Order: sequence, then structure tokens, then C-alpha cells
Amino acid sequence: MATGYTPVGYSTNSVQNMQLGAGAVYLGLDVSSLTATSTYDDVQTLLRGATNKKLGATRGGCTFNAVPTISVMDIDDMKFPIPGASKLDSWEITLSSTALEITQRNIEWLLPTCERDPVSGAYQVRNIILPAHYMDNVTWVGKKGDGGYQVINLTTVLNIAGLAQTMENQGESTIPFTFQAHQSELGDTDVGPFQMWLFDSNGIQGAGLMAASAGTITAKGRSYASKSDE
Repeated sequence: MATGYTPVGYSTNSVQNMQLGAGAVYLGLDVSSLTATSTYDDVQTLLRGATNKKLGATRGGCTFNAVPTISVMDIDDMKFPIPGASKLDSWEITLSSTALEITQRNIEWLLPTCERDPVSGAYQVRNIILPAHYMDNVTWVGKKGDGGYQVINLTTVLNIAGLAQTMENQGESTIPFTFQAHQSELGDTDVGPFQMWLFDSNGIQGAGLMAASAGTITAKGRSYASKSDE
């Protein structure tokens, strides 16, 4: 009996393509230097100069969510969803994990509406969210199996989980957090408040089905005019 071909998903490159490990969370990391021509070495240089931006030790890994709420129009005689009938209502963009290090800087970033009393020096919270309470950005950086990097940057961030510190008997305090990204440019709501980069170990950004050039966005083999050209 002939042995048929068995389709499997993995290959000799599978581990090289995997994201491995929990990575690290950076608070206020300046990623403005990253562009379409940035390389693996550029990321290394950025991270080596930003050790003071790390949130510190975490537990349970990190979870990034960019989850849309999609609704389908109710159209007579439409038996199945058709292209063009689905619309995006909103996006939920978050980064969550559990912090272990209780530092003054972490408390200020993790405790929403946190302020410090100028007289007593004690931390306190307000009952209103002011523009100053949002963090400019939170960045997660992890390694790939080939040694490359994945970088995810959330902008205009607030920890919507609040400060729920659990003190463990014969253990360490833990603070779960969920950083939520917010739209800061109210005049431009076409682009979500996060960026993601993939850098291969060969020194360049990973090539995929999407590319960007001045005035044009190519997505899955199809080209579209960018918003600036409309």
C-alpha cells in the first residue's frame, strides 16, 4: 500500500519563526527612531540605551490584544455575509501581564489618576481622568526563534485594571495590569493607536504580503492610496 503525503503545518523553519519567551515591557520608550528602513541593529541600540525604561520582572507572560468589534449589516435576501456588508464598530487594544516589582515609578504608571501630595509625599488618586494621567506609550519587545525581535508599541495608555496588589504569604506581591491604548489624534481616527514591527535576525525587517511606500499601501498584493493622498 502506497504511503500518501501527510500534510503538516510545521517545517524546519517553524521554531525560527516562533516568538519565544515572555519578553519585556518598557514604559515611555522612545520608538520614534524606528522607520520602514530600521534594522535589527537599530533595535538593539535602542534597547541597550533604555534599561531604565523597563517595567521590570513580570509573571505569567504578556498578552497583547487588538480585537475588533465587527457587525454585519442587516440586508434583505442576504443569506451569508458578503464583502462590504461588514463594518468595524470599534477596536480594543490592550497589553496585559502581572508586575512583580513595587517601585515608585511602577506605582505611578500602574495606578490610574495617580498624583503625589506635595506636602505629605503620599500617592493619591483623583476621581477624574485628566489628560496628564495618560502615559505617552508602553512598548513590549520579545525575541523570535531566529534571534530577531518583535516590537509592539501602544500609545496614549491607561492601566484600566487599576492597582490590585496581592500580598502572598511566603511569596511576592503581584499587580496584574491591563494597559489600554487610546486614540489621541481625534482628527485622524483611521489608524489605531498602536504599531508593530518584526525584525529578522539577518538585520532587516521581515518581508510579508504588506508593504508601504510614499502615498501607497500594499496589502496582500493589492495597492491602495494612503489617506494623505485622498
